[in-house]
Amino acid sequence: MALTRLTGNAPAGLSPFSREVFDVVAKYTMFPWPIMTAQCKRGNADPMQLDRASLTKVLPFIVEGVGSFTSPAKAQQVQADLTRLAHSR
Repeated sequence: MALTRLTGNAPAGLSPFSREVFDVVAKYTMFPWPIMTAQCKRGNADPMQLDRASLTKVLPFIVEGVGSFTSPAKAQQVQADLTRLAHSR
């Protein structure tokens, strides 16, 4: 279960918006935090402090990361959910 704790739990200190992004990514992969950190690094964004603008910038990378480890269908689903989140409020 240690692997689940390392990969499935959000780290302490996430901004509220980053936590929302994490929760969406976690619906589609068992490795939400490694995917978020790697893909945010590619987009030069801080995964701990995402906002709508930075999510929009890294969204294609996160979608690609989820798709690489899951399926094209899950990549499409995470894209739709994160796009909705980026344009909410």
